[in-house]
Amino acid sequence: MRKVLLLMMGCLVLAGCLSSGDRPLQLLSGAGATYPPEARTQGLEGFVVVRYDVDATGRVVNLSVVEADPPGIFDGAALEAVAAWQYSPRQVNGQPQAVRGITSRVSFKLGDGEAYQEY
Repeated sequence: MRKVLLLMMGCLVLAGCLSSGDRPLQLLSGAGATYPPEARTQGLEGFVVVRYDVDATGRVVNLSVVEADPPGIFDGAALEAVAAWQYSPRQVNGQPQAVRGITSRVSFKLGDGEAYQEY
């Protein structure tokens, strides 16, 4: 069984109460990344840190890899997964607002026994 763990980092909470028309950014849908077959075959695990913005419609834009270990192995899968995420945009005074500079870590871990198939 493969596991892809997602960890959201960054400021996603906006001060204020719901009755004021303010609401924090909220993830509506966010599937995990697809484990690259070559990495699974080689027993590789790792992570990718992705920086991105969420526009006022809740769409993920301006993605970039800021850290990856091992470099270049999981980057494409992580970017593809994060690009498909959908948010309910942050609202200030009832108006949707873009959020910039969100950072998420996408981890790639093999399930029980997968890392040791060759033994």
